[in-house]
Amino acid sequence: MKLNKTFVIVGLVLIGIGAVMFLSSPSPSSQHATSSRSDAAISFAARSVNSGNFSLDDHKGKPVVVNFWATWCPPCVKEIPHFIDAQKKYGDKVQFVGISLDDSPQPVGPFIKKHKLNYPIVMSSREVSGQFGSITSIPATFILDKDHKIVDVAVGYRDIKYLSSALDSLVN
Repeated sequence: MKLNKTFVIVGLVLIGIGAVMFLSSPSPSSQHATSSRSDAAISFAARSVNSGNFSLDDHKGKPVVVNFWATWCPPCVKEIPHFIDAQKKYGDKVQFVGISLDDSPQPVGPFIKKHKLNYPIVMSSREVSGQFGSITSIPATFILDKDHKIVDVAVGYRDIKYLSSALDSLVN
């Protein structure tokens, strides 16, 4: 009987320690990192799910927002209206592009129509995602300057205030 009490107490202590570690670790939505690739210009081309071919080189001279996302990712879906609004706000001064991590384009096309995305969406590939380093969590948003160098990286949900703050200084 005494042995069972000991196991219960040890188990409860371990659960408590685990809960404290879990609650004290930063959530993905609060992570904010900078990329070690900020000195290298990004360049890729891919077939867009909703607008033909997309080439980053076609947008030289303007900032680009690259967002890694998926249709099955709730924080990704939650931030998409902010990207739509920001694309409207900045017009041709900034280019947004979404890079879908869905397994196939099949769910992406209907998603684009349903949510009325106003920027190109391409499917991820090794060529595309490899230029951004390791994508370990989504949504992951990369802000590229006019020379297409990474100037900011945000992991997790971000709102319109973040986008405005990141982009205002790049377009003015």
